[in-house]
Amino acid sequence: MTDTTDIAALRPAERVKLGFVTDDNTGGHYVAECEECGQIFPSQTCDGGEQIADSGDYGDCYCPHCGFIDPLECDNANLVWNVQQLKIINLTSQLEAERQRADVAEGELRSEVMKNLLATDCMRKAHRKIAEMEGEQVPVAAGTIEKCSPDVYAKGVSACLVDIPKEKAEVICRGISAASGVAVDWHYVGGRVHIKAMRVTAPQKPVVLLPPAYEKSADFTEYHQGWNACRNYMLAEAKEVGGIVKYGE
Repeated sequence: MTDTTDIAALRPAERVKLGFVTDDNTGGHYVAECEECGQIFPSQTCDGGEQIADSGDYGDCYCPHCGFIDPLECDNANLVWNVQQLKIINLTSQLEAERQRADVAEGELRSEVMKNLLATDCMRKAHRKIAEMEGEQVPVAAGTIEKCSPDVYAKGVSACLVDIPKEKAEVICRGISAASGVAVDWHYVGGRVHIKAMRVTAPQKPVVLLPPAYEKSADFTEYHQGWNACRNYMLAEAKEVGGIVKYGE
């Protein structure tokens, strides 16, 4: 059942503006039907009908769709109902179409956002790779935020340049540092591991504990080459400053 309370509460001017017609047989605006084009519409939408000067008469009204003079009041309530239902159906269809277009646009936007995120991630990886190729300080061990020691990077002397994984480079640097007491670290240069070490300097003769070297054999790799290169550097530096070398086992 339709609730007419809200309609009755509207002021006359509001009812006219919203397209309502008089429904209490007191005169006023009505539902018109054009005999020429067959359109159904509220009479307040007709063209013309203004008062003629001070005569008290009114001019002719014209159908807003085809201009036919003085369209009559529609006395077919079922037709009026059907016309309104058709308008509701059309508006509902338009609303659903707009919702579907909005869903498609949202999906396209989400897809574009994902593409941009992937592109951003690829750019970050590319910049990281370039940084490695150019020898910038990069993490020295997987899964950590540590970087090549700034002192070693800026002041250290090159020990060797080898093509080994960064995890092995980290093992070499930490092992040599722990065994000799000299700061050793690495960074990438041209995609290869560049190992550097601080110079051995001391006011008195330093004691350098030198780790054992790897013997060349069938399984000798660049890992062993890098280890031996760092060891040889430590030995040369210790001898240069007159240090006491102790060979570790």
